[in-house]
Amino acid sequence: MSGMLAAAKQREVTGEKKKKPEPTVWKLARRHPLGRSIDEVVRLNDLVKDCNKQLAEHKAALKEFGDERLIKSCVADRALPSSPMFIQNADGVALNYVTNDCCGSSGLASGEVDELETLLGVDKVRGMICEQTEYSLDDGVMKLPGVAEVVDRHLTAARNELVNTGVLKADQGERLVKASTFTGLKRGTLDRLPEIAGRSKSRLKIFLSIIGATFKRYIKT
Repeated sequence: MSGMLAAAKQREVTGEKKKKPEPTVWKLARRHPLGRSIDEVVRLNDLVKDCNKQLAEHKAALKEFGDERLIKSCVADRALPSSPMFIQNADGVALNYVTNDCCGSSGLASGEVDELETLLGVDKVRGMICEQTEYSLDDGVMKLPGVAEVVDRHLTAARNELVNTGVLKADQGERLVKASTFTGLKRGTLDRLPEIAGRSKSRLKIFLSIIGATFKRYIKT
């Protein structure tokens, strides 16, 4: 084979790059009012980036302070501080220190479980964690003709009906519901933070760093 076909094949094999088209540029006259708008967009965008960086730094410092006060309350008062929680300056301006308990919906990595066992002991951690399962519907199967309407009426009955009527094959019916299993802290575990801390601030600080996303803390503006 020779000629254009061979050349096209050779370009594909050698990975010859296609020439990129030239960009379209609409040039403004020097005194056009939108010329200043371009300069302002660039300037303000840089300003926003700088502001966001500073905002993140200040929020991080405030969150760290809130974490310290939370830990202090658990250890000294043997109780969780009442919600909502605020950090207020001398002028009366306050920001909300928010905590979100994600036990039951956020999993722990195997390494995090190992770290907790080292910190608190195997038996104590086994009483805190449990294997949890989440179920979802397979999008691909749900899009098959007639599937979604039946599932809406009743999930269990729908699966049996779909298989019996031949809308789905038996193996498709088994795949209709997908399950994902993860190990996470039991619901209510964070209510036991004072108990977990005992008299040790450092132990509770390490505990909070290990569980990560299970106990989200942030500053709300």
